[in-house]
Amino acid sequence: MHMKWRRDFARPEIDSVFKEYYDDLWKVFYCYSDGPCRSKSAKRHTGTMVVEEFMNLCKDAKLLEGSFSSVKIYSIFANVQQDEGVSEAEIGAADSEMIFPEFLEGLAVRGCRLLE
Repeated sequence: MHMKWRRDFARPEIDSVFKEYYDDLWKVFYCYSDGPCRSKSAKRHTGTMVVEEFMNLCKDAKLLEGSFSSVKIYSIFANVQQDEGVSEAEIGAADSEMIFPEFLEGLAVRGCRLLE
């Protein structure tokens, strides 16, 4: 589905950053998915992040700046889904969840978009 997307962001320099900051990135993921930053209204599995939580993280980290809108964040969320059955139209659904590898991919996409 999104193989070109994944190839574009599967770079050695991105992998090295993820390896260096893995523990910190896991803590951020946990905070927004299961910890104190999580959405109290989200109904989802433990260890997953819903689009509302990913959006909150992006707002808190000031990743929504300039021309980078919330619509683009929703698109990133939909495009990193490893579940081939999730489309952009379905990302608001209660069962649309992001796991940690998808979270990392979403951060890579957003980070690379900052460099454009």
